[in-house]
Amino acid sequence: MVAQLVKEGFRVPVIAKALELNRTYCYSLLKPPVPKPKRPSVDKDALVKQW
Repeated sequence: MVAQLVKEGFRVPVIAKALELNRTYCYSLLKPPVPKPKRPSVDKDALVKQW
């Protein structure tokens, strides 16, 4: 919703106040999501055997 309102020309501080949201949170909604790095699969049985 915040992104749509920004596209329509509203400023983030105005949107945040109207929706009673934190301004910083509204700015974070406009950023693309950061993908989490994939962890390499760990063979737990091999780790136990190694110990």
